[in-house]
This record gives sequence, C-alpha cells and structure tokens, in this order.
Amino acid sequence: MESLRLILIRHGETVENASHIVQGHLPGHLSDRGKEQALRITKRLKDEKFDAVYSSDLERAFQTAEILMKDREGLPIITDPRLREQSFGIYEGKPVMAVLRQMKRKKADFTTFKPEGGECFEDFRNRVKQFLEEIKGKYSAHTVVLVTHFGVINILLGIFLNQNTGKISESHIMNDTISIVNIETLGNVGVETITCKENL
Repeated sequence: MESLRLILIRHGETVENASHIVQGHLPGHLSDRGKEQALRITKRLKDEKFDAVYSSDLERAFQTAEILMKDREGLPIITDPRLREQSFGIYEGKPVMAVLRQMKRKKADFTTFKPEGGECFEDFRNRVKQFLEEIKGKYSAHTVVLVTHFGVINILLGIFLNQNTGKISESHIMNDTISIVNIETLGNVGVETITCKENL
C-alpha cells in the first residue's frame, strides 16, 4: 500500500541549546557539536531517496538542512515559517529557568502558558497541523523531509501517536534524532522510528 513517508529531523545543537537559552523565533547558531550532529544525520540518511525537503526558515534549522543536502543536487530546500519553533516573546534570549519560574508562578504548563508577546500553544499547534494537512494533500507515495524544532516534532508525534504532547519528552527528541513516520492512503499511521540517535 502506498504511503507518505515523513522524515522528521530536529536541528543540530546550537550555542543557545548548550547554554540553556530560550530561542523561539531567534535564529540560533549551530555549535561545532551541532554541525557534527548534522553530518551524522546526513550519513545515516545517505541511502534514502528524498522527494522533497522542507525546513524552518530559522537559521539553526536551515543550516542543518544545508548540511544534509550538500551532496544532493537538484532538490531545493523549501523554507516554511510554519515549521518554526513556538514564539516565546519576551523570554527569547533569556535563560530557560526564567520561563519555568514564570510558569510555576502562573501554575501553568507548556500547553497553557502564553508568553508575553509570544504565541499560545493552541495557535502554535494549529499552524503545525495546517502545514501537516497541506503536506498530506500534496504528497502521497513520497518521502518528505522536515528539518525543524523540538516543539514542532513534539506536536507531530503527538498527532501521529494519538498522545498528549506532554507525554513525549525532550529526551526522545534530541538535537540529533530522526523520527520516521509512514502515513498510508487509508489514513493508518505507523511510526517506524522514534529516535535513531544510537545509530548515528
């Protein structure tokens, strides 16, 4: 049976990741380790045939996609802002602990907390779902790569696995993980791999 094969890639580690800084819609800059991670992902996927490659337009994701596609000619990287991480407004560029402290004060979690000047989780989830539906309508028996961010992959896996996003922890979506999802034409979904970090 024909299926749409989605390869979900989180960008390589950034300097900000290593320093525990909130990035959101900030560009982010791959660390040396992040560039190595992107190279290992490239090696892991060298035998995969890609039909389309999409990337968040933020620097850290696009730079990861460029490394992935360096030796693949003729296939453009399509950027889409709907693949951006959630916007954290005034907290972007600040320590992660600042967000966690504010969430604790408000007795909120990531699904209920709306950062000042940022994006509420429901709006974030809706834009990711809109992008997914567009991809499902455009491609059928194809392999499509999405180079994106933790929050986006968290939402997508939550949809595919029929789980609350809170049940998929960051430990399962590290900076050098690959999640592979097969969506059959009848609507059945199979998650082939949650993470292949150990194989990179």
